[in-house]
Amino acid sequence: MSDMKLNNLICAAACVCREEESAGKAYTGKLLVLDLDACGAALLRCRAGGNIALIWEAGAPFNSVHAFEQAMMKTCGISAQFLSDNRRKAARAYRRYLQNERAEDMIAVEGASCVQLEQAFSGVRAAFQNLFGEVETKLQDGELDEIRILTIGSMADNFLAEYCVRERFSSDPLLPDPLFWELDESESRGELAERGRKLLEEREAEKPRSFGKDVSLCLINKDGHEEDLVLARAGQNESELTEPRFTPPFLYLRGEPLRWRINGEILRMPLPGSLLPTDTGADMISAALVLKDGSARILLRNERTRTETVETKLPQAADAGEGRM
Repeated sequence: MSDMKLNNLICAAACVCREEESAGKAYTGKLLVLDLDACGAALLRCRAGGNIALIWEAGAPFNSVHAFEQAMMKTCGISAQFLSDNRRKAARAYRRYLQNERAEDMIAVEGASCVQLEQAFSGVRAAFQNLFGEVETKLQDGELDEIRILTIGSMADNFLAEYCVRERFSSDPLLPDPLFWELDESESRGELAERGRKLLEEREAEKPRSFGKDVSLCLINKDGHEEDLVLARAGQNESELTEPRFTPPFLYLRGEPLRWRINGEILRMPLPGSLLPTDTGADMISAALVLKDGSARILLRNERTRTETVETKLPQAADAGEGRM
């Protein structure tokens, strides 16, 4: 199964589990997700917070939507969309047809009888049966009693596909079964993956992001010893770096590069001459690291005049003016 198809299964599971939890009915357990559009399956473990873990996956490439559309036109002369538009009427007729044990054919929708619909669905049904057989070989003895089944994709809203799934996994396909994850009538199973994807993206955006580098200035104190002024630490919450927090002032001599320690590596970088007045050979300055549009920037401020703040990029080995040390 492709990564995209597997991602759809995981996103759909995250959607229903997250929404269930929001309603105060958190589901934590195994969930068998069947993608009836792509003919794929995955057994997933649902945890609190909509967290999903993959146990195994199954399926072979097959576009059931396209296959059913072609078969409907060839067998019935009507589109699959027309059947979908008349789903309730057709589903009621098909249910009566099944309850009568297929003893007598009946019209499902204009242009198609129940027998014709089953003929049109036969190719998709065969692909589903292959998928279900693979799923059953992966399920351990008695494991079906411990899971729930969620069908997704536009084909999951098709009553022929729904009956096919329930016929294989339920003791009575015409009766409600808690094995299957039910949705409100207003919800479309074809939209579950996209809704889940948005939920996961929102959750990812809400996560605190961590800065990835240790950054400090290497100075010589009045006793002649090396001393570091820390601007940022690896693992620090990036939200703490959106506003500048300047270091205590330190003496800077015009023309001298500043020495930076970045992840343990010493780099030298000269400063713009505009930081100091033209008639000044030395002055007190301070530094801060801020994140702007996801990029680390260094702010340098003249603490005596307070009239000049210079912004520059974080030193890198390739562009540090005087190289490594």
